[in-house]
Amino acid sequence: MAVSVLILGGGVGGLSAAHELVERGFAVTVLEQRDVPGGKARSVEVPGSAQPPMLPLPGEHGFRFFPGFYRHVIDTMARIPAAGGGSVAGHLAAASLEMLARMGKPPIELPPHQPHSLPELRRVLRTLFGADTGLSDDDIGFFALKVWQLMTACPERALHEFENQSWLAFMDAANRSPAFNEYFVDGLTRCLVAARADKANVRAGGVVLTQLFYGMFDHSTPLDRLLDGPTSPVWITPWRTYLESRGVHFEFGRTVAAIECDGRRVTGVAAAAADGSVQQRQADHYVCALPVETTAPLITPALLQADPALAGIGRIAGDVYDMVGIQFYLPDTDVPLVHGHLSLIDSPWALTGISQRQFWPGVDFARLGDGHVGGVLSIDISDWDTPGLCFPGPGGRNLTARQCRPEQVALDVWTQLRRSLVPASGPNPLPAALPRWFIDPGVRFDPTLVANDSRLFVNLVGSWQYRPEAATAVPNLVLASDYVRTNTNLATMEAANEAARRAVNALIARSGVAAAPCAIWPLHTPEVLKPFIEADCLLWKAGLPWRGAVA
Repeated sequence: MAVSVLILGGGVGGLSAAHELVERGFAVTVLEQRDVPGGKARSVEVPGSAQPPMLPLPGEHGFRFFPGFYRHVIDTMARIPAAGGGSVAGHLAAASLEMLARMGKPPIELPPHQPHSLPELRRVLRTLFGADTGLSDDDIGFFALKVWQLMTACPERALHEFENQSWLAFMDAANRSPAFNEYFVDGLTRCLVAARADKANVRAGGVVLTQLFYGMFDHSTPLDRLLDGPTSPVWITPWRTYLESRGVHFEFGRTVAAIECDGRRVTGVAAAAADGSVQQRQADHYVCALPVETTAPLITPALLQADPALAGIGRIAGDVYDMVGIQFYLPDTDVPLVHGHLSLIDSPWALTGISQRQFWPGVDFARLGDGHVGGVLSIDISDWDTPGLCFPGPGGRNLTARQCRPEQVALDVWTQLRRSLVPASGPNPLPAALPRWFIDPGVRFDPTLVANDSRLFVNLVGSWQYRPEAATAVPNLVLASDYVRTNTNLATMEAANEAARRAVNALIARSGVAAAPCAIWPLHTPEVLKPFIEADCLLWKAGLPWRGAVA
């Protein structure tokens, strides 16, 4: 008889664990609170946006981003059959440009492709830094030095020094220019990791920054990829179909009320239905793939008796920020903006986005909504606590996003977009009138200030010591979520997938099932850097500071 596994949560972590388990012969059941799988990665249909035969407008929690260094989630996508043949990975489209938009100044376009020569790299850097950024040669040189330090420090130094240092301190922000702080301190942390520079740790931000930089020189994989259609139709729904065809059983509308434990092992799970009824679920093994803030209240004294290290989950449960999507449906005419992702580097609400239609060739826009949708602009709001531009608030400060009503959020975001997309010549590419919009339904505006049911875990200073391994000391409980310790080390779809693989590997070992372990890949380190890293290892062992040289 197959070993039974109960997975708590049907987001990317839970689906990834189900995928690996069912392919290895386990009997898998997934409990999911919503009525669809996918978690933060799902897309939704905008309620009341169309009448048959027209199709509802697509909405997202936030746009998707698959950088070149993602390996785990891409590997899984390559093993999901697509509806029209091939695999879901075939629905990944490569971007050709990135844009840094600045308020009151023309945007800067950056090619994300791989430079093939030093002169080409120099041209890329001049494109970025040669514009009217206000950055001095000293600013650029100092930033380059700090990036070199991230690239050539040994893993031990990264873990013990960078993990316990804020990006603000690492970048010596107090002694740098306003432009340096705008671009390299505040701008980078808000747009890359959706956090404040004085809170985010250097190690996590450094992973993203250096991996993106390495991607510029990797000729095998595009630096920036995204899906060629709304997320659920092209990825999540085919994934669910495949898993169900292999025998995975989904129970939707089930909220995990309790993880029951006898002080040694998990004995069952209490699952609450929408009508308030509670049912008990038992299995041989349990995979908790819930977000950190949802998991923390489930850690009981009995679970702590079985594994005292689980107490760390409560210590990091508050390390969550809001990164939420809003879609604008442009009437009649599309505005592509840039063939890639857009970062509004100095916008008050740390906006990032993508103009979707240019990447969605298979979507019939004439059948969406009222038939007059020209394009879809998907924007992520990463800062909900900085005053915006449009609405006066108490104390002479404008309202933050968290203080606004939905329609105020939409108008302020639109205003920030238009002010950040000032062309070198000609009219603003975006129309002055606010188009139809839709905010992620997980954002609640009543009865208090804005709340969000899908928050983003952020690696704050010193948080690694509290983050658990996928394999807990509870013999039949493993963890598969983006706060688990992984090589990826940042709350992303890639981290959730890697955590699920680690959890499944632990479960395989404990269950005694004869199955191959899941593949887990380290982050890429270019060969040319390895002598520098090895030299720093010697310095670290000798108690000496980083030098950035081989000898």
